[in-house]
Amino acid sequence: MKRLLILLLVLIVNWEGITQEVIIDDSEKEECFFDQATQTDEFLKNIEELKNYTWDAEIKTAEIVLNDHWSLTIKRGGCDLFEMSASFMYDRVLDIEKDKKQIFDNIIWITSLLEDFDGEDLKRVIDKGSVVITKEDEFNYYANFMDVKLYELYYFYFNNKDRTTFEIGYFYN
Repeated sequence: MKRLLILLLVLIVNWEGITQEVIIDDSEKEECFFDQATQTDEFLKNIEELKNYTWDAEIKTAEIVLNDHWSLTIKRGGCDLFEMSASFMYDRVLDIEKDKKQIFDNIIWITSLLEDFDGEDLKRVIDKGSVVITKEDEFNYYANFMDVKLYELYYFYFNNKDRTTFEIGYFYN
């Protein structure tokens, strides 16, 4: 559970007047359920297809430019909630229905590369067509993987306003 820094206000009273001194006690740092020190980019280091990533240790993300039009952000870490996600950004607009194969081929590709994902199970469910896509508004969609193991664990979001972004991931605590 996160702890707030404790502010101690110390009033020093002297007979000639009142002086206020503020002391910040930061001896109790924020405590995390997950060990931040072990959340590194080690899980990416031996994946040839992702070798040109840039790791941000503070927010636990890797940025990868895949080509002139595609980029990928991978997040692995957290304090109280641990997130594993892969977010694609394409500089053009895709249609989730017309371009479903291309979109889900990317999902299959990244989840098969990263051991933290259930790549084989996701591929099986996608190949079987057991994905229900729901439209939230003109540009936003989400999908459910219709599988007992995957349904409550994974999320998938898609947005195609001005460009295309889609993300697969999960949280655990």
